[in-house]
Amino acid sequence: PNLMADAGQLQRAFTNIILRVAEGLPEGGKLEISATAQNGVVEVEFRVPGLVLPPESLTATASSTLAGDTDLGTIVSKRLIEGNGGTLEVRCLPDEGTVFTARLPL
Repeated sequence: PNLMADAGQLQRAFTNIILRVAEGLPEGGKLEISATAQNGVVEVEFRVPGLVLPPESLTATASSTLAGDTDLGTIVSKRLIEGNGGTLEVRCLPDEGTVFTARLPL
């Protein structure tokens, strides 16, 4: 399927996510990236088993404002994805790690 989005902006957004993950990745850790397309939506998932981000990182991403520290790259990613009609969700699951999910319309 064809994705109607700015390729440069998505490349920057995804690179920012990867760099954010790399900062906190434990030695020997891994980043799993997958993409699926269904029901008119492309979903790109960045899953990091074992990495749990601090709560302020999630708050900053959710509110699109800086929470004192940190996560400018993730906030920029969120804004770039939203500018292309999509969403960025970040979840930290204690037993599973951190998952960034970008959803973009086809």
